[in-house]
Amino acid sequence: MNPRRVTLSCESRLDHVELLGRAVRALCTAAKLDSRHCAQVELALVEAANNCVRHAYHLEAGHPLEVAFTLEADHFTLEVTDRGTPMPPHGTPVLDFDPSDIAN
Repeated sequence: MNPRRVTLSCESRLDHVELLGRAVRALCTAAKLDSRHCAQVELALVEAANNCVRHAYHLEAGHPLEVAFTLEADHFTLEVTDRGTPMPPHGTPVLDFDPSDIAN
């Protein structure tokens, strides 16, 4: 099966995120995921899209927000894209523990 891709676009508004979530749930249903997994994917998408609106666009409407759903034979991918403020870089945390100490 060739990959099939659906791209959803909306304005950076929290009240539009619900529509994205419903559309992604419908795509998951069409991809034959069970209802529990559809709900989990919808929740993950809503969280990611809300973060874009809140943090990348600082709740300012009028900016682009896109979700790409790509269905392949044995899996699918979701990509959430914005053009807002990027997250600040975080360094790799230094872990100070003794792996032989099972209580640690």
